[in-house]
Formats: sequence, structure tokens, C-alpha cells
Amino acid sequence: MKLQKTRLRPAPKTSASTSAKTKLYRYIQGLEKGADIKLPAETELAARLGVSRVTLRRVLAELEQEGLVLRMHGRGTFVNPEAFDLKPNLMLGLEFLELLRTCGHEARSEVVDFRRVPADERTAGLLRVDVGCDLYAVEKVYYAGDVAAIVSVDLFPCEIVGDALAPEDLGEPSVFDVLLRLGGRFVERDKIRIEAVPRSSVAESRACRELMGCESVLVFKSLNYDQDNRPVMLDVEYYDTSIVKFSCMRVKTLL
Repeated sequence: MKLQKTRLRPAPKTSASTSAKTKLYRYIQGLEKGADIKLPAETELAARLGVSRVTLRRVLAELEQEGLVLRMHGRGTFVNPEAFDLKPNLMLGLEFLELLRTCGHEARSEVVDFRRVPADERTAGLLRVDVGCDLYAVEKVYYAGDVAAIVSVDLFPCEIVGDALAPEDLGEPSVFDVLLRLGGRFVERDKIRIEAVPRSSVAESRACRELMGCESVLVFKSLNYDQDNRPVMLDVEYYDTSIVKFSCMRVKTLL
């Protein structure tokens, strides 16, 4: 049985667990669809990814909980055949350009607003900063071809990356890249509230109202945490679900 249609490369040292999970997911998606696809033994798989077996087991446990792999006692770990249809996977949290490319589109981004704003009481509480603290506000549009498919509005403390941040620093790289490169903060997880609203009712984003063409948008409101579990960024994301169609697999725990 062929296992290596795509190549596994060592995960970056920053957040080895997160990187290894992303790379293993991509590896699974690159395999030929079929029944009983068994992953390599843990020792071999950990070596390919450049992580410890403890980290690998954590990754496999998460993928099992998300229904992407099946761990069978005495037999090994197998790819769930249904996982091949999860494109894009809601649980994975892909960067927006990659997300659009996963959906089969040519993708590009554009910064449409960049400014400094004082933190209000709610935002300061969530980010654990003082009220009035300077925040960078970044609004970006992500295009699928020529269509505005995603709009994001990000808020993060200026002190993380310094006072010299400019719009040109936020072009093709994601805000996550900027937080890591300039502030040493690796965003590992987020907490999300999801809702659907009419596009015309979105007051927080002019780009969403004027550039997106859908009647309603799927809205993700998330608080992002770094490698030390500290909140580092608030962001609101607006999706045109005629272009980005999320899917996920849930493991039932009903008793």
C-alpha cells in the first residue's frame, strides 16, 4: 500500500504540535483515497515530522477527536476515508490565502484600512491591556480571483510589534506572520463565536458592506491566544459562503 504520495517535512520549532498537525493533515489530504489507509508507526511518523512521540500522540489524539483518523488498538492508526471530503476543514484554521486556494481559487489579499485606535473597556478586558492602550486595527480583503470572498478586521496591541509597523508590512504575509516575526508571538489557538448576518447590517466593516457581493455573511468573532496562552489579537472574519464552504467531522459522545 502506497503511503507517500506527498512528502512529510519536519515541523518548525515554533509550536511543533500545531505545525505537525497542519503538516499531517496536508499529508493525509495528499494520499490517494481508499479504504484502510494506515499511517506509519509512531516512531517513524514522529521522525518524519521532527517532533517527539509525546507531541505526535497529542496531535493524533486531536485528529481522532476531529474524526480525521481512527486509532485501533493493536492495529495502528488509520485515515478515516471520509476525511478526504473535508475541504476546507473548519477545525484546521487555515490562513485565508491558503484556505481560498484549498477551495480551488487563485487568491490574493489587499490591506484596505490600517490605523491606531485606543482600546475600549471591552477590548481591553479581552486582550488584558489597559483601557486606552494603543491598538493596531488592520482590515484586509481576500479575493478569490476578482471576487471579495473574505474580509478580516484585526485588533492587536501596538506594544507587541512596535510603533513602526506600516501597511506595507501587512501585504502578502498574514497578521499571524507579523505577530511572530516582529513580536515573537505564535498564535496557537482561538476561541470563536459564529453567526450569520445580512451583509448590509455589518457596521464594523465598510469593505464587507461595499466589496462583498453576497446577501449574507458568515461571521467568525475570535480571540486568539499565543504559545503561552495569552490573548494577543481580536479579529472578526466575514465569509462569502458561496465561495468558502466549510465542513467538519464531529465525534459523537452521546451516551
